[in-house]
Amino acid sequence: KKGSMWRVYHYRDHDMTYYLASGVYVAKSNLSKYESADGIRARLQGSAVVNKIESNPYGTYHYYLSYPQISELANKSAEKSINTFFLNIANEVKKEQQALAKQPGQDSKNYYDDRMNYDVTYNRNNKISIRVTRSKSMVKDGHWEPTTRSTKTYNFNLSTGKQIYLKDFLTTKEQIEKV
Repeated sequence: KKGSMWRVYHYRDHDMTYYLASGVYVAKSNLSKYESADGIRARLQGSAVVNKIESNPYGTYHYYLSYPQISELANKSAEKSINTFFLNIANEVKKEQQALAKQPGQDSKNYYDDRMNYDVTYNRNNKISIRVTRSKSMVKDGHWEPTTRSTKTYNFNLSTGKQIYLKDFLTTKEQIEKV
């Protein structure tokens, strides 16, 4: 639809098409416009997403956390609320890792590793969607053994700092069935 934005995962030179996902391709033409993520971020009015990284790769207490911090909002209270939300998630990961490190048998060859990353999937019209992925692994005798991976998307109103849920948008039976 006109005005919609999509992430491009791949560009095929031989037929000049953008791969969007799930088998969907869009032909390069005057009807479609490709912009780099940096160009789009530069045009955003009212918000910027800054990557905050914390890590502890030592001993039995391992984590790598990459989480968003919003800046440049007109409503500083909303900015602080959203940033605190993601900081609390990161702090919870650190607490879990500290508890795991205290379990018997944890040493430099046997430990748990927790990683948290995010990506911004929508940032327009004073709304933002941020997908957070956590990957937990166990290292036994120096070898990685993946255990769990979870992904959750969080949506916020950038004007108010309030979290937005699907139920806020899908209010009729017809809308729910369509989705």
